[in-house]
Amino acid sequence: MDETKIELIDIIRIQKWYMDIFYQEDDDYPNYRIIGQKNRHINRILNKITNNKEIQNNIYNTIIHYTWDNTDYTFKPICDGLRKLGYKIVNTYKEKQKEKNKKYYQENKENRKEYQKNWNKNHKDKVLKNNRNYKNRHKEELIIKKKEWYKKNKEKILQQQKEYRKNKRGV
Repeated sequence: MDETKIELIDIIRIQKWYMDIFYQEDDDYPNYRIIGQKNRHINRILNKITNNKEIQNNIYNTIIHYTWDNTDYTFKPICDGLRKLGYKIVNTYKEKQKEKNKKYYQENKENRKEYQKNWNKNHKDKVLKNNRNYKNRHKEELIIKKKEWYKKNKEKILQQQKEYRKNKRGV
């Protein structure tokens, strides 16, 4: 027999739809339009796993049976029951997320490098690496601006200081 792989996310979805159907049927006036839609969702998931109706019935009955296992309130009893029947449970959700993140990182790697270079060029005087606090950064920006202003107006300032000293002495 060919080993059928079942994704964990599919087991979770089937179990969720089954519980929704159970609560709908338990109601005083069940709405069979909603129940029919949920059954179609379950059938789509089972068709994605395999086309063999016998295998689909085994999988669905196992999920229904182990849903009511009170020893463990996780999906472990359902997965163990499916493994006993010879199916392989695969959790590809995390792997798909890792691949998606890796692909995104590779696509945007060059853009980030260029952005960092431009940012460093434009802001190297304004932002110091050690200070994370906004107030300190703001003070440092003011200090840098004062230094730049002082460099531009250094001669005028020195001349004014000399004149002030002369006037103060009365010379």
